[in-house]
This record gives sequence, structure tokens and C-alpha cells, in this order.
Amino acid sequence: MIGAIIGDIIGSPYEGSSLNWVDDKNFPLFAKEWSRFTDDTVLTCATADALLHPSLTDDVLCNLPEFSFQYKNWAMKYPGRGYGSGFQEWVDNGGTTINKSYANGCMMRCSPIALFYTDIEFVNKRAIESIRMTHNSPESSRGIRSIVSAIHMALNGSTKLQIKAYIEENFGHMLDTSVEYWRNHPKPNIRCNLTAPQALVCFMESTDYESAIRNAVYTKGDTDTIAAIAGSIAEAFYGVRSIPQEMIDGAKERITPEMIELVNKFYNLIGQRIDAYKGFQI
Repeated sequence: MIGAIIGDIIGSPYEGSSLNWVDDKNFPLFAKEWSRFTDDTVLTCATADALLHPSLTDDVLCNLPEFSFQYKNWAMKYPGRGYGSGFQEWVDNGGTTINKSYANGCMMRCSPIALFYTDIEFVNKRAIESIRMTHNSPESSRGIRSIVSAIHMALNGSTKLQIKAYIEENFGHMLDTSVEYWRNHPKPNIRCNLTAPQALVCFMESTDYESAIRNAVYTKGDTDTIAAIAGSIAEAFYGVRSIPQEMIDGAKERITPEMIELVNKFYNLIGQRIDAYKGFQI
């Protein structure tokens, strides 16, 4: 979760504009006042909040997370954070309509789901439920399932080759490209079909958490979201304790006390069953 938040903040100044693209991978991790949390961080927190505070639903008679309620709730609490036009319209309409978006926003917010559940099929089921109102399209379904699967496999000891093979076979994202390819062929739009392989390749070519973030920003395009996704996989693969403390501190300086409290509450809960998170706090 913090892996996605850090990626979002570090990538935020470089998003979309050719005037802001970095020249190489040795850029400052935090660009002073220009590095800030965006909708990626807000909605990642909303996902975690939904998992931590489920409500009783009559149709299945069990506690399930109310993703849509929390997405609307958090977006209203933190306005003006770069929400996509379709998502903002959905919020403005009360979150009651079904948005058939294929945009990548569903993938940058999904990391808590992959950390929360133990079974990969259940992870995929909850991921689909999380996009039912905001990204109800086959492309978004494929995109979010590829990312939660990668995070879940990374957390549970799969190698990069195993993750690559699973993603290619089950979701069709071909990962034989390179970071240099994505930098030289930047994708101006935000479709899941393009962002998912770009972020996955940034993780695949990394050697640690920090290099995954640097790869993502270096590839240009929707850098905050690409870094958030790559960072969420890298956190699971390399371990949350491998994230440099200065990167965690830089993020904490830029997010709210409410967000810090939520992240720590979430980690405290999953730390009861995942040794890698036991006792960990940001």
C-alpha cells in the first residue's frame, strides 16, 4: 500500500507533459513542492478503508467491503486531486450510475485487495467487485486482475519469471518489451491495456523497490499511476521493509494524518497473518 502511495507522489510532477519528463533515471525522488499525492493515493486509501470497514449485505448475508461508497466518500473529502473526468462525473452524480470506463484508475488503487486476501481466486473476485460501478468493462477487468495477481504472487514467493508467465497466459499482457521501449514509445492515453504492461515491465526490470519507481518515471506518460502500480508490486516482491526510509519519510510529509493512520491500521491487521508486515508501521 505504501509502495503505491510513494510511487504516486514521486511520479506526480512528471505526468503527461514533455516539459516535465526526466532525462535519465537519476532524478530527485521528491521534487520539492511539486511532488504531491493525487487521486491514486486517495483511492488506494479508499480501497483499504472499504476492506477495514465492511457492511452487511442482504444478498449474500456476509460482510463485504463497500468499495463504491468509499470511493465516492474519499473523493469528496479530497477534491481536486486529478480525478479522471468520467470518475469525477460519477462522483458528482452520487456514485449511483455504472461507469463503463476502461481507464487505468482501477489498477492504481487495487493493492490493498491483493494484500488482504489469502486466495488468489478470491483476490480476483474482490478486484472485479471493486470496479463494478466505476470501471465496468472487460478491459478494466483484465487490467485490474493482472495487477492484483502480480502483487499476490509476488507477496507469496513467486519469481519474476513465474509472474510473467502467469500474466501473459491468463491476461494476455505481453511482457517481452523493455523500459527503454516504453520510454521511446510513450503512450499518451490511459487505457488499462497499455498501462498494465508498461507498469509490469518497470517492475520486471527492477532490482529493488527504488529502481522500480525510477523505471516507471523514466518511461514517461502517466507517470504517477505507472509508478503507483509498479511500486505496489515491488513492495510485495522485495518486501515492505526494503523500501528506503527516506522514501517513506518523504511520502509521510506529503500525506495527511488520516492517511497515515489508515495505512498503519491496515498493516497492523494484515500483519497478524503475514510475517513480512508483522509490527511494521510507516
